[in-house]
Amino acid sequence: MLKKCSLYLLLLTLFSFTLSACNKKGDQKDLTDSELHNCKTDKGYLWCPEKNKCLQPSEEDCSQVPSDAAKSILDSSLSLFDNNFSVHTDQKLTWTKEGTDPKDYSSRSIRIDQTNLDARNLLSKHLLDSGFHISPNNTKSGTTNSSTGYQKGNLVCQLIENYTGEEEQVKKGQGILQLQLLCSEI
Repeated sequence: MLKKCSLYLLLLTLFSFTLSACNKKGDQKDLTDSELHNCKTDKGYLWCPEKNKCLQPSEEDCSQVPSDAAKSILDSSLSLFDNNFSVHTDQKLTWTKEGTDPKDYSSRSIRIDQTNLDARNLLSKHLLDSGFHISPNNTKSGTTNSSTGYQKGNLVCQLIENYTGEEEQVKKGQGILQLQLLCSEI
């Protein structure tokens, strides 16, 4: 009888361990993606499958590739210039929606090197003619660099100007100008 009880006790113990192990595997299925990837959810981090990392949505946009609309406006802008430009993807565009803190978005961009104010004015006119309006919340002025924000619905562009050269030339708008146009959807 003691052997039978010992055998039942042993089987019951093994069965309990098996159930316990199965239960833990079942708990894994109940975890969110953020928990499965060890994101610090208590600090606001969430799993972003597009970027394959944990991020805070208030600080970084999860979308990986900017929209076709952003690409389209950049492509049409490129047609205005000869060969002195370069194209970049996954650039950071910081945008402030009215009444909120600035937020970073993934964007596409073009850079036009060694140009002048005529090119800047042409690019600005192109954006305005394409239905964009200037966003005062996203416009900053400075002596050697400035940026102008343009918005058309949820499509935004930022035109950044960087001057180099002698300080007096830069102040008169006669330095060498580099333009960068970043566009994204918000």
